[in-house]
Amino acid sequence: MSVWKRNVLFLAALLAIFLAVAYSVSGLFLPASAVSRRVIVEIPPGANAAAIGARLERQGVIRSRHAFVLLVRGMGYAHQLQAGEYELDPSHGLYEILEKIASGEAISHWITIPEGFTLRQIAQQIERAGLGNALRFHELATHGSGRFDPGAEIPLPTLEGYLFPDTYKLPTGATEEAILRAMVDNFRAKVTEPLGEEIRRSGRTLHEIVIVASMIEREARVPEDRPKIAAVIYNRLRRGMRLQIDATVLYAIGRTRFTNFAVESGVDSRYNTYRYAGLPPGPICNPGLASIRAALAPAPVDFLYYVADPATGAHLFARTHEEHLANRRKVERRAAD
Repeated sequence: MSVWKRNVLFLAALLAIFLAVAYSVSGLFLPASAVSRRVIVEIPPGANAAAIGARLERQGVIRSRHAFVLLVRGMGYAHQLQAGEYELDPSHGLYEILEKIASGEAISHWITIPEGFTLRQIAQQIERAGLGNALRFHELATHGSGRFDPGAEIPLPTLEGYLFPDTYKLPTGATEEAILRAMVDNFRAKVTEPLGEEIRRSGRTLHEIVIVASMIEREARVPEDRPKIAAVIYNRLRRGMRLQIDATVLYAIGRTRFTNFAVESGVDSRYNTYRYAGLPPGPICNPGLASIRAALAPAPVDFLYYVADPATGAHLFARTHEEHLANRRKVERRAAD
């Protein structure tokens, strides 16, 4: 056989192999079934393309997880896949299924509310997720506490403090009132009911516990500081000392940091614990369970002061004002190094 014929045969064999592979691979992008049916697929928060592809393949919605990942990368959708509960059809093409997940066309959505968020921050989070209107949510939560039941009477019209931080699965089209109800019901299930006896034994009302927990949540940066911060708060209250907690002032002025502490710390607000003694009238954020437990079980220490170390996030605690000043100098030296 001539060299020319051998080359032709070789090229023909390569072309046949290429076409066979192309046909085989393209088949992976075709619908998984010719029969239309409804399949509910739950995509959890944080799932990447590989995990989602595996779940879709396992439930018979697509032919290949690998084809799904290739298409995700090719379309540049790696960071657009949205958690939620989806109603999918195996008779639809892979591209159509991917588009549905990337655009968030779910029958229910996951949303995570971080610990320490204020009511205003939660409202903004709800709107960013496309689950409601921030203004309506905030208005209802600020003036409509009487419509909801956290398991105890709220002495203020606002739900601040009683919107439990958690990950929620919310149905598409849920109203702002329904979302608030889910969060308050979760507070009752996670706090009021299981901790009711501890709250009664503490000698404090639920509202007082939530107020203290909210200050702990905004002040603590490391878990082990929470019970000690709780102790400082209670020790100062017993001695009739003003709490002088920065986070309460920031709440009063509606900011997350100071621009001029000397001026802003003098704001005339009952939430300003530099100016007014005792607890502020309400929580300054929505605390998580760890801070609520710390408010119920403060550390058995006699600390009256603390200062944050920016280098570690931890606090230095002191019993006397002189010790506190020494700790502040120590922190300032570390910051200058």
